[in-house]
Amino acid sequence: MTGSGRLTAHRQFRAIHPAATIQSRLEQHQTHISQDSLFQRKLTMRSYAFSGKAGTPWMQAYTLQEQALLAAPLIVANPHDDGRDEQEVVVLLHDFSFKTPDQLLAGLTAGPAADAMAGHSGHGGMDLSWGIMAMDLNDIEYDAYLASDRTLADQEVAEVERGGRVRVRIIKGAAATAFTIDFGELEGESITVEGEDIVAVKGRRFPMNMRQRIDVWLMLPAEKRSFLILALREGAPQRTGIILEPRGAGVARVAAPGEQNRPVLDLELVLIPPMRSVTIALDADNAGQWAFDCHHPYHMAIGMMSTFGDRTEARA
Repeated sequence: MTGSGRLTAHRQFRAIHPAATIQSRLEQHQTHISQDSLFQRKLTMRSYAFSGKAGTPWMQAYTLQEQALLAAPLIVANPHDDGRDEQEVVVLLHDFSFKTPDQLLAGLTAGPAADAMAGHSGHGGMDLSWGIMAMDLNDIEYDAYLASDRTLADQEVAEVERGGRVRVRIIKGAAATAFTIDFGELEGESITVEGEDIVAVKGRRFPMNMRQRIDVWLMLPAEKRSFLILALREGAPQRTGIILEPRGAGVARVAAPGEQNRPVLDLELVLIPPMRSVTIALDADNAGQWAFDCHHPYHMAIGMMSTFGDRTEARA
């Protein structure tokens, strides 16, 4: 990171052996919080060591720069999978606008309804006019929806083997759009969610919310034809996706807007009425002052974030 605060990211992923240790140098900024329970007045460069747990993590700016596509997959390979007869396809989903993130945020915070929402950022003046706010599934109408940096007009084509097994790693990097992943006629097995192994769940459609990740196994038929994997925008006709193509099978193009609105997600949802609260119980084993935030970056930008403290040593 230079003195101007610019960060250059190469949009690629690299497999890392989980037995190794990932060495990271991170510069703290914006939030004066360290993980040793101390609020730091002077920002410093700190080094962290993380065990390389196998899975489908990704890197993102964790600010509105995420909307500017400052993100990339970071796949951590499991050495026990080396002998598996399977191919791997990685898909990173984005929502794209020709406007800057600041312009999009200004559009969301203009007018009396947005002024009421913006009051949340100071956590004061809590007489919010929530009743006048239009409730909608999608806050922003984007110019394009991308799968691996491409639209359906020029979609990514992954070459696969007929009759083979494919592990599709999907990362929902879109800033303000939820999707349903549609495998069409192929039935998949969801085997990993958020980097955690799960009991396999079979299906043709899997919902994905902000910053979520999912690994799905697909068994391809032996015939020579291509298969489309779509990401359907929540409650709207827009979509994006990629094609799995056995060599020489040919590629069929589809239109970006579908013929009907897509499913509305209801996973991992806690409805909190205005001016009410919710209690979250968790097991904490890392002492420090930790930040938590809404995974919708525009909600986070106007104040939907806070901190909580874990004083494990004080309880010992």
